[in-house]
Amino acid sequence: MFKTRLMTACKVMSVVFTGLAAAAPTAAQDQKVVMSHSTKSFAFLTYFAANTMGYFDDLGLEIEEVRTGSGSKALAAMVSGDADVYLGSTATAFKSREQGVPIKIFAPIVRQLTSSIVVTRDWAEEHGVTKDSPLEEKLAALKGARIAISGPGSGADQAARYVIAEAGFDPDRDVELVAMGNNAATYMSAMQAGQIDGFSTSPPHIHIAEQEVDGVILINMAAGELPALDGYFYIGMMARDGWLEDNPDTAARLAAALKMAMDAVHDPERNAEVGQAVYDGYYSDMDRDLFQRVWEDQTMSVPTTLDMDDQTMRDVIAFYNRFSDQQIDENLISETVTDEATTAATALLE
Repeated sequence: MFKTRLMTACKVMSVVFTGLAAAAPTAAQDQKVVMSHSTKSFAFLTYFAANTMGYFDDLGLEIEEVRTGSGSKALAAMVSGDADVYLGSTATAFKSREQGVPIKIFAPIVRQLTSSIVVTRDWAEEHGVTKDSPLEEKLAALKGARIAISGPGSGADQAARYVIAEAGFDPDRDVELVAMGNNAATYMSAMQAGQIDGFSTSPPHIHIAEQEVDGVILINMAAGELPALDGYFYIGMMARDGWLEDNPDTAARLAAALKMAMDAVHDPERNAEVGQAVYDGYYSDMDRDLFQRVWEDQTMSVPTTLDMDDQTMRDVIAFYNRFSDQQIDENLISETVTDEATTAATALLE
């Protein structure tokens, strides 16, 4: 069983979901873990799958979920000790470590940069591109576009800047990036009003825009459409150094549950079952057909292994440093990433 707390400035709401049981190694004693993350974004898909399929339960873990509404609040909950584990951007761990905050990445969640770009159909037709146009044509069409992002320095901002630069344009001169906060409904209203041409964000919002306001998904990063970022280690499971030192077995069981979810998602015979469990646990308020389209797009973002090699982490740092004034030093990798939990998880599952 897992419990979700939706954290806002003025209230706490508790919702209890029942996990679906599955055969797995058992643990001797239940251990409560408070897990913080921002929203119901598909960027946390591996975790959602492990939770709704009951894999944490099977390994003796009781998950209490704290959903904060923003990545910074979710990170703060973990750093302060209100949460044990944080799900978020891998670059965040390096930035935090550089600022003296002792946290480590100990397991992978998503291996695609999920922030994608959706545009209005009028804009797409005017520029002669469709969802299925060659990537080179879609990139070339971006010059002069007005693209909404959540804010400067956000994942959506960095993703948009990377795409624009890959097209050979200057993100600050050739495209207008409009900071509009985190509310996707605001983006869609602005698209319909002609105030912006599109926006950059993670699924399911690009698919919702496609269905509800006739948007066109121009660049689907989560599906690996941009080769330069295919396989990018975007979201990781993180904890304070002290918590990892005090709870090595719990960290290993968390990583093992993630690996069980990875295997199930990539198993053609179990994929539909996992999708239904995730839908029931997190997205039952979404149109089922829409969910299915998002699910089919997003499953490739789920890793196939627990590996977190140095080159993968250097790619994370290179991506962040490309458009940031505050550079991350590669020497932080050994301090910020640990494979102790994933190594122990592999042994647990053998």
